[in-house]
Amino acid sequence: MNYHLSALERDGWIRRTRRHRRSSAGLELHSTLYVLLPRAFSALRRMLRGAVQWTRAAKRRRPTDTARQAFDPLPIGTPKPVPKASR
Repeated sequence: MNYHLSALERDGWIRRTRRHRRSSAGLELHSTLYVLLPRAFSALRRMLRGAVQWTRAAKRRRPTDTARQAFDPLPIGTPKPVPKASR
């Protein structure tokens, strides 16, 4: 994992701040702080914009005639039966 994180840091996607300390007992290991750089935010924005546009386009699409046929119990052109009037 460190290999991948160092590659992201080297390529300018993240900045890592290691918060380890040296003490009399030796090295104290603390968590590392990861910060996304503007390049990463731009890439995320582009991905989200594409996903939103795709979902909006999918909502606007109308089903084709073949899709309607799959849900219609009668084939196209077949007259629907008229219910009998009750007396």
